[in-house]
Amino acid sequence: MSERTHTTLIGSDPSTVAGLSGGDERTDRLPVFVLKIVGGEEDGSLYPLDWTRSSRVLVGTSAACDIKLADSLVSRRHLALGPQGGYLQLTDTESTNGTRVNGLRVVEALLKGGETITIGGTDMRLMRTGDAQNPMQHPGSAFGRVLGRSTDMQRVFVLGTRLAKTKLPIVVEGETGTGKELFAEALHEASDRADAPYATLTASSAAADLMADLADDGVFARAQGGTLVIDEPAELPLSAQARVLQLITRAGETVRVVSTTKRNLDREAEAGRVREDLMFRLMGARIELPPLRRRHGDIALLASHFWTIGGGQDTPPADLLAKLHDYHWPGNVREFRHAVERAVALGDDYALAFAPRGDAGLATQDDLVGRLLAMDLSLQQARAVLVADFERKYTEVALKRHGGNVTRAAAASGLTRRYFHMLRAKQK
Repeated sequence: MSERTHTTLIGSDPSTVAGLSGGDERTDRLPVFVLKIVGGEEDGSLYPLDWTRSSRVLVGTSAACDIKLADSLVSRRHLALGPQGGYLQLTDTESTNGTRVNGLRVVEALLKGGETITIGGTDMRLMRTGDAQNPMQHPGSAFGRVLGRSTDMQRVFVLGTRLAKTKLPIVVEGETGTGKELFAEALHEASDRADAPYATLTASSAAADLMADLADDGVFARAQGGTLVIDEPAELPLSAQARVLQLITRAGETVRVVSTTKRNLDREAEAGRVREDLMFRLMGARIELPPLRRRHGDIALLASHFWTIGGGQDTPPADLLAKLHDYHWPGNVREFRHAVERAVALGDDYALAFAPRGDAGLATQDDLVGRLLAMDLSLQQARAVLVADFERKYTEVALKRHGGNVTRAAAASGLTRRYFHMLRAKQK
């Protein structure tokens, strides 16, 4: 019998629950957490979780990780940690051997401190040492042409602003449609090279075009003094990757390299699809763009923006906004923009605006699973959308069944009132 994976509740403590982050709580203060290794050769080692260096703290054996472990049973990128309100959100990043919290296997969990996290043969005690001023609040709601007011986006805006001023190569990671290309453009515009050339090397280019781009007078020459964006380096042929590494080495600091990818480069390197020396050269710093399902607080902002540029009058109607909030957007901002633009064009017929795209043989209007199968999502990404959709529908039905009484709805659901409120808050 396969081992059960817990995705709803760890023990009886409502603060140690598996679930998805709404990412919308803007706060002046953040909890301060430290990981302490318990047992083994690193017994007693302390790792403060620093949100100023990356969007989420990665733990694993890869040099790309913020916390690098020597345990051979730990995956290259084993898990990710990020603040969520007054808690810490843990996400297993499709590790080989899984993640346990207090002995229970989890995919995602919200932690408050005091838990024991086990990965491979390593036990880590999560300690909360207090609270501190939130260093990751951006003064506005945009970074270049990328919009966002949610906590997750504020963090990446602050990180992007800081990294733009450095000479470090940067990898911008994110699911399809999260805005990686626009973010790379914003990094260039916020840098000291804003008035210098900006060029792009696309892995999907035809072979002849790719060969021309990698010539001595190709894309690196056009980017001299400025920024070169490499789109999906993992999709470059290995021979082309060797040439890219050669050109990066030759260019030195005269070309700032920003890479954009929807892939886990560590996993691609492990599978032999990416040269490790190229990956290390590209990954001077890492920024992870959150999926739209974790950005509920940005829905109204994005809807108003796309409604206006699509030619809509006044502001988006309330019933349209409700539909936009209810959907979990596996295609992220790109899919969201298309839906809003179709709504502008079709008027009140929002059902057509939300018609499924992709493989019509797999997807129907109400078939979320079919929609997910028709898209290029990892198992973890698809599962996250399904869990969020189920939690929303479950709590709505429970509240309706008990006349809107949260206490009774929570008790009937086998949840504490506090946790039930937490689930509802993530959906707003």
